[in-house]
Amino acid sequence: MKTLPALLLALVASPLAAQTHPFEGAISVTVNGKDGKSLPLTYLLKDGKVRMDQAGPRGDLVGIVVDPAAQKTIMIMTSQKMFMEMDMSGAKPPVPDGRGAGHKTISRTGKFETIAGYKCEHVMITDDDGSATDVCTTSEISATFSLPMGNASRGFMQPQPPGWASQLGAGIFPLKVQKGDLVIYEVKSIEKKSLDAALFAVPDGYQRMSMPGGTPRRPPLD
Repeated sequence: MKTLPALLLALVASPLAAQTHPFEGAISVTVNGKDGKSLPLTYLLKDGKVRMDQAGPRGDLVGIVVDPAAQKTIMIMTSQKMFMEMDMSGAKPPVPDGRGAGHKTISRTGKFETIAGYKCEHVMITDDDGSATDVCTTSEISATFSLPMGNASRGFMQPQPPGWASQLGAGIFPLKVQKGDLVIYEVKSIEKKSLDAALFAVPDGYQRMSMPGGTPRRPPLD
């Protein structure tokens, strides 16, 4: 887990479920950094799409929409009435964590927990170096899982899944992720409700913004 500035905008978009009736509603989570800072995030999910709202570098609202079916990701800057769009159709699968795939051992612990009203099972993902990540996963939520990483001030960056996410496979959703003594990601509330499809589209009148340098950028690994 990187410090909080390394958690803010590069997207992880991996379709974890392709079921007929995906989850629709809002999921509130907290992402914690080693520096003690916490980032609250809200996931809105509908028809296989996911939107994440967070504060931008100037405190303005930034919405990130991931659409796996259309193979695109959109960043919507509300206060500026601008948006950026990334075509993911030709993107090569990123290397997890930017450090090589490596060998990981996945083991079910047999331990269960109820988080925000949903039962999840703890799965331990262990790297060759002995470091382990405890991920509590549920199959009760059919949704596309995305995790923000990076810094919004550095621009719109290429999706890059963390190592633990690349090991989980289809049909699950993580409710809590812990590495050592630090809970780096935890769902706080889950609310099933109908959402307006307009939340997952660029509003009328917004101006398209080019990505810096013409290509997505990745955050440095610290």
